[in-house]
Amino acid sequence: MAADLLTRFSSDEGYKVFDDARGLLKDLSESDMKSRLETFKDQKAKPSKPRVIVGIITNSDDRVINILTSLSFKVSALRHGSDFNQAFALDLHNDIDFSIISYDVGHEKPDRPIFQAATDMLVRILKAEGQPDPNMAEWDKVLVGDNFEKDIMGALNADWSAIYMVRGESVPYSTQSSTSPDIRSAGQLQKHTLEDGRSYVSVSKLTDILQLLT
Repeated sequence: MAADLLTRFSSDEGYKVFDDARGLLKDLSESDMKSRLETFKDQKAKPSKPRVIVGIITNSDDRVINILTSLSFKVSALRHGSDFNQAFALDLHNDIDFSIISYDVGHEKPDRPIFQAATDMLVRILKAEGQPDPNMAEWDKVLVGDNFEKDIMGALNADWSAIYMVRGESVPYSTQSSTSPDIRSAGQLQKHTLEDGRSYVSVSKLTDILQLLT
């Protein structure tokens, strides 16, 4: 019984992927591959689409990589605490470019160190691509999550941006709610402002995030 449960929740048997999650990762992977190919051909060229590096930050153990792989996602072997392999960093075909797992870091979301571990991995990837001194000010670090305290507040407290995934639920802890003037298709992406002035965006469908990249 216990062995069956462990097997079930270590593979695709125990999980289901929302269609919008698969669609988002597919579109981001294809968009980033195009941007990286343009940059590789000409280091001075400005990519036609924003560069996107996708990582996972999870309060889980190392089963998560096998689970995602069994769900047909292409997951890079790059993870916090493991030997850094430049070939993995330069692979153009991954859906997920790196993994930050609380089991490896020793901290869980909303703790700041787990977000710093993700930033450190981003720097290492950019250096592997030929950027000797990456400027993090040029990058928007964004966490997408469905737990308000651990994901959204954790990201904001780590000086990241945050996108709250809401599937038919109310959005907590906001004093204002409006469609951002910088975001198209009102009603799909909503901006919320906290009492302390910080803000985050909520979405009801993950593929709506693609509007931020147009």
